[in-house]
Amino acid sequence: MSALLAPPDRGWKGGKDHAAALARLDALIGSEGESPERNALRAEVRAAAGRYSSAVEDAERAVELAPKSARALAALGRALARAGRLEEALPRLEAALKVAPGTP
Repeated sequence: MSALLAPPDRGWKGGKDHAAALARLDALIGSEGESPERNALRAEVRAAAGRYSSAVEDAERAVELAPKSARALAALGRALARAGRLEEALPRLEAALKVAPGTP
């Protein structure tokens, strides 16, 4: 499986302290502004916390900011999949793989 399709390991206390991670990301985005990377990461944390609707919104914004970002497209695909929106997820994941075909 491609690394693009797997959720990233970001090291926030074994992936379980979502509230702390979200607080740090919210503060970072508040002080330094949005970016495809920040929004994609926040989408990934929100999805891991079960906040699928918010995760999809963040990932969609990441794609708006960088439509050709494999990370943003993959984050959107994963968020949609976790939200049970598989038919919408697959094209985003395929697009991420097309943008970065050599990614393991």
